Amino acid sequence: MAKDPAATGFFAPLPIADRRELWLWLLHRRRRLEVKGYSMWPALKPGDELLLDLGAYRYAAPRIGDVVMAHHPYRDEFILKRVTQIAEDGRLCLRGDNVAHSTDSRVWGFFAACAIRGRVTCRFLRAASRPKRRFLRVWERKGAP
Repeated sequence: MAKDPAATGFFAPLPIADRRELWLWLLHRRRRLEVKGYSMWPALKPGDELLLDLGAYRYAAPRIGDVVMAHHPYRDEFILKRVTQIAEDGRLCLRGDNVAHSTDSRVWGFFAACAIRGRVTCRFLRAASRPKRRFLRVWERKGAP
């Protein structure tokens, strides 16, 4: 029997952006954003670039394990957190993966569903992990003029 990911603290990593997600981004159906801070580390690192679906919860409810962008309860900014619990009245428990560096529902309490702005669908490859193109490797071997 599979364990509940919320209970074990293990969630599947976000997928890498595929052609479909990139097309949706080009058609303005996805928003691109950059991770700031360490609250979602190791799943999301500062500087990671993500795609956000602002219409994800228009017709469906958030699910446990979703990484969402929500309004900060006391500042005029947004936060990235993971849905870890859904109350019977529809309010959501949002927590960061890095407990030591995250201020979340443990401090602020449950979030209303209307505070959720969208769902993170995927991430871009980090520049350090992107494979180099073949012509760049050939250029490096020959040396720069």
